[in-house]
Amino acid sequence: MKKLIVVLAFFIGFNANAGLINVDISNPTVSVGGTTELSILGAGFDPFDTFEFQLEFDTSLFSIDLVSMVSDLGDASDFIFEVTEQSYGIALSFINFDLFTSSEFIAAKINLTAIAKGSTSFNLANVIVEDFYGQGPIDFDIDGQLPAGVDVTGAVPAPATLGLFAVALTAFAGFRRKA
Repeated sequence: MKKLIVVLAFFIGFNANAGLINVDISNPTVSVGGTTELSILGAGFDPFDTFEFQLEFDTSLFSIDLVSMVSDLGDASDFIFEVTEQSYGIALSFINFDLFTSSEFIAAKINLTAIAKGSTSFNLANVIVEDFYGQGPIDFDIDGQLPAGVDVTGAVPAPATLGLFAVALTAFAGFRRKA
């Protein structure tokens, strides 16, 4: 009897699927004026018709280029797909009457331009993934690598090549006179 209970527990446990949300940054160190691409990817999801999240980060360090936004959800939506800039970062809302059935998708891919020095982390908050007319909330997990972070550094000026060359010539001339 114990073995039967264990087998049933494994059968139920192994069939549980959970989607995975991953936040990826193309360049973790950016100079002021430089850009980095922020990707929010989903994998292993059951079909859903509602997907919402808030991405929180320090908005004083980055300007958001909403024109560069790419998403598989936007292509599939015939009802509501909205990405907005908020005081805390970015909010995304996807609501559709038809189920989004792709198990792997790009939720959002957007360019951020560094406008000030500093360091920030990216955190997902208030994530909702749901099949409204079906099974209700869908299980998901946020990738353990969160919070992803970015360091914004100041531009490093290039050294004056002719100045360094002049210093080297002066040093060589000084060594010649002593010898």
